[in-house]
Amino acid sequence: MNDLLGAVKVETVQQPADIELAATGHTEKQVASADRDDTAMNQFYSQVADVKRLLSAVQKNLKRLQKQHEESKVVARADQMKEIQSSMEEEITETAQLAKQSKDALDVLDSENTANRVKKGCGEGTSHDRTRQAITNSLKKKLRDLLGEFNVLRTQIQEEYRDVVSRHYSAINGTKADEETLDQIIETGESEQLFTKAIQDIGRGRVLDTVAEIQERHTAILSIERGMVELHQIFLDMSVLVDAQGEMLDNIESQVGKAVEYVGAGNVALTDAKALQKSTRKWMCCAVIILLSLICIIVVAVIKPWETGDA
Repeated sequence: MNDLLGAVKVETVQQPADIELAATGHTEKQVASADRDDTAMNQFYSQVADVKRLLSAVQKNLKRLQKQHEESKVVARADQMKEIQSSMEEEITETAQLAKQSKDALDVLDSENTANRVKKGCGEGTSHDRTRQAITNSLKKKLRDLLGEFNVLRTQIQEEYRDVVSRHYSAINGTKADEETLDQIIETGESEQLFTKAIQDIGRGRVLDTVAEIQERHTAILSIERGMVELHQIFLDMSVLVDAQGEMLDNIESQVGKAVEYVGAGNVALTDAKALQKSTRKWMCCAVIILLSLICIIVVAVIKPWETGDA
């Protein structure tokens, strides 16, 4: 009795699910497949959200670096410059780590996109695959563009450092430095020997403060350069990946477009064939009717039933 009641209870619990499946017209296998697809896409979107958070952190660091760079333009003391340089170095180191994490995460997405194509309905060129590829590629472009802005900042820092050195030299020596002199100061950071005359004229203390500031700026530039080299390499890698991915997406779009054209042409041909078939059947029916009519006329003419009736 308990077994019978248990069976009835189980059957009662299962019936709503069976009714729901029947109502939607889907089998359990189809529903399970759809659930797996949803799970895969949910995981994909979760990974995308993680990459976006990393990119957001990179962007915030970029803004802080830009702000610190603006502050460094008006700094006149070596200790202030050293403080800004230390802060910028930390920002660049953290940004390089974030950029590398972003690139690694995008590499994982690429690998999973490729692996996902073996699933039914997710092959190359399908809407499912193109969605994943388009989102991944947009994230790559975002990272590339952000790192491109770091390259712009790097160039600005170099150019403005040269301008600062030139202005200091002119202010202290009273003459404009030639390119060779500027190159020497920028490359070595050693400028005291270039201000010998100024030291004699206006005093060693004031000149050495300027020399210390220039040396601190030189140290900052070298530190920033070391950090920027890694960011620049990631930028180059992302540029290559984005260009290659763009060509692949263009090829996929082209193939999809051609497939649509072929399907459209096939539909037109099928419509024409159906119309021709319908027309052919119509004429065949007419021909059969005419033929049967002729046969009847011939039979009647041969038999001459009216003569038999007279006899």
